Amino acid sequence: MYHYSKACHFKEIMDSGVIKRAMAGVPKSEKPAVWLTLNDEWEGTALKLDCMEPRHRNIFLPIRFKLKDELIDNGQVKFVSFEEHKKSGGMDLVYAKALSDSALEMGSNSDDWFCCYDDIPIDNFNEPEVWDGSAWVSIDHMNGILAESRKFVSDVKRLDRAKQNAIAAQKKAKRKAAHKAKAKNRKK
Repeated sequence: MYHYSKACHFKEIMDSGVIKRAMAGVPKSEKPAVWLTLNDEWEGTALKLDCMEPRHRNIFLPIRFKLKDELIDNGQVKFVSFEEHKKSGGMDLVYAKALSDSALEMGSNSDDWFCCYDDIPIDNFNEPEVWDGSAWVSIDHMNGILAESRKFVSDVKRLDRAKQNAIAAQKKAKRKAAHKAKAKNRKK
């Protein structure tokens, strides 16, 4: 059983020590889950088909984590099928159907999907692998590309912080100017 992700999330996963339940875009009525699949080749719903294009590689380089077989066999990691998640996980059935249909169009099958309602420690997975453009390889073979990915993501976050700081400074300057204008009008 595999969890697929992107290089831009790799550092966060390794730093936190867990693969966290997906929260973004999940309605409050639905249980957040770590998504897993039996598909050992590719998961179209988690990965971009053009991820190896230079303009996408830094962010969307596919990585995957394989859950250790013994943890599945002994039931140590609890999960439910996608069918069960639709019922007991509170998933909107119209959305679930659309997701299944789009998965088929991308070469995936929702019958391969499973959900775990707990964050999963990375120690429960074999060594992560990365897609090199033709095969899944040990993450060690791709450290250069992953370092580029981490730097790219770091640069984007730094630029975003700078933009937020500039916006805050503009707002502060406007408030100060408005305050001065108000004070000047009071003097008249």
